[in-house]
Amino acid sequence: MQNEKTNIKFYDLIIIGAGWNGLLMCKHALQNKLKVLIVDSRETIGGSWKYSPDNKIKSVTKNTITTYSKTFNEISDFPMPSTYPLFPSHHEIYSYLVAYAKKFNLMEHIQFKSWIVSAEKISEGNYNFWKLKDSSGKNYISTCLSVCCGKQGKPKIPTYLKKQLKSFKGELINGETYKYLTPKFLNKKILVIGSNNKTSQIVSELSNYGKKIYWVIENGQWFLPRLAITPVPKESSIPLDGYYNVLNYSLFNDKKRKGIYFIEDMIELSYGKSGHGIKEWVSTTPLKHGNINRNREVLTKISDGVVIPKKKIKSINGKKIIFNDLEEQNIDLIVINQDPLPNFTFLPLIHQKPIHKNYKYIFDPLDPTLSFIGYIQPNLGAVASIAELQAMYASKVYSGQINLPDKQKMVEVAKRDSYYWSNYFKNQKSYYVDLELYSTDLAKKINVYPDYTKLFFSSPLTWWKCITAPYNNCRYLLNDSKHRPQILSTYSNYKNYQLDISWYLSLIIKPFYYAIRDQFSSKESNSIVSLEDKHHQEKKKKRTNYAILIIVCIGILLLVPEWKNGFINHIGKLRGDVERYDNKIYLTIVVFIVLFLLYSKK
Repeated sequence: MQNEKTNIKFYDLIIIGAGWNGLLMCKHALQNKLKVLIVDSRETIGGSWKYSPDNKIKSVTKNTITTYSKTFNEISDFPMPSTYPLFPSHHEIYSYLVAYAKKFNLMEHIQFKSWIVSAEKISEGNYNFWKLKDSSGKNYISTCLSVCCGKQGKPKIPTYLKKQLKSFKGELINGETYKYLTPKFLNKKILVIGSNNKTSQIVSELSNYGKKIYWVIENGQWFLPRLAITPVPKESSIPLDGYYNVLNYSLFNDKKRKGIYFIEDMIELSYGKSGHGIKEWVSTTPLKHGNINRNREVLTKISDGVVIPKKKIKSINGKKIIFNDLEEQNIDLIVINQDPLPNFTFLPLIHQKPIHKNYKYIFDPLDPTLSFIGYIQPNLGAVASIAELQAMYASKVYSGQINLPDKQKMVEVAKRDSYYWSNYFKNQKSYYVDLELYSTDLAKKINVYPDYTKLFFSSPLTWWKCITAPYNNCRYLLNDSKHRPQILSTYSNYKNYQLDISWYLSLIIKPFYYAIRDQFSSKESNSIVSLEDKHHQEKKKKRTNYAILIIVCIGILLLVPEWKNGFINHIGKLRGDVERYDNKIYLTIVVFIVLFLLYSKK
């Protein structure tokens, strides 16, 4: 449709942003027969994944690699090349997005060098449409509008910290503008404030230039390694997120305690409290509900004494910084890297509201023809994993295949979801969600959640491959049998990620494990690893000694014939049946249960 008077084309959907999220939205909209246009201020696709040394352009740093492995970042029907490493660089991600755009003919639907300065809703007769205007004065008109341009706003800095920073007389640098090392960092005392993955990269690079790096993380932080520790030798390295699959999530997710404590305990026992053991940064929230940093490698800089961990700033006077532990340091420059807020100033004021007030973090309840894609962050997982499902949902709504609830219902659901996630992630960002819970909710709404029960009865082997394969968005194409060969081909690239069968045999002790865990864990933090609770440490030490005594007793009963035979005979005399007890497995279980019952009363 085209307006003859103004020569302006009408579109079903206009998408702002030709980055990862915008491309996903465009592809699924075209797939659902919508007339689409993408507008982007830059000269190329890729958004922030297209590196630019210009500080005024938001982009990745010169040395950025993905935080999560490629299986988390792959698009459902477009696997990454097998030649890509486990954690692709930004160059490889950009090439991947270019190949994706070419395969699905997205380039012809993009208008580059178009900076949108205003978007307003116009009503003419029976027609309601969005009118967009760019910085050159060009207008665009569409029925629906999808904002996919990422968080372009200023960093969210706590009010008290803003006041303190005003007193700082050195150089203050916004971490969002950091791209690469420059001589101004050489031999300087640097204070870094922030806790996200990019902050870790900045600290790691600055530690090679700076004299000393003081790193402040105020609300605690979980650190996880990129690679997993495997109990048996593997042909190649395995990313830790490679073990995030349907089977593991179902088996090790403790719904009653709302955590994945079996895995959490393994991490803390291997690496220390909160995955690092640094008391200044201990997180008070469980792994599944906490702020997670995947760049644990940077912690080696702390061991080297180059990076000094700090919890909080007490005061700033000139260049003098006083930390909460009363240590004073003269700092040359401060790098503050807080997640930026979305910038929707081009929209009418009524639509410039926080993302959590939208229905499912996507649709504006006041006008569902306006949607936002890719503005929420899973605490464990990649944004791209969620953005594709959001794009699927929005495109099906705009093509008339799915109906949304009425305005009042959407407002109620948005409030309910916001309350749920704010309690789920206490002291964390308002745009955090759990990947599995949120994705499952969306997938069921758009009828793409895999029917694993049906798959089990039709092909048990395929079912097993799918539930033990690492998280990948291709799972949402499983219900369509024509996609299964491609899905199985994608999964075959990650067959080495499957855990050894001994891992699953450990589930046999799961009930006993949680019973014992309740005896050892702190009631305050629900963790078996504690740094400062002396009473808990003494209690745990006593119980650990008692547990060791139990294990030794069981070992003696099994290995020393005299003890074993004597025990069997005495039990046999009581029950009148000796032969049934002449079995190591049966004897072990009986002894374990009896001793545990005695122990649990202590």
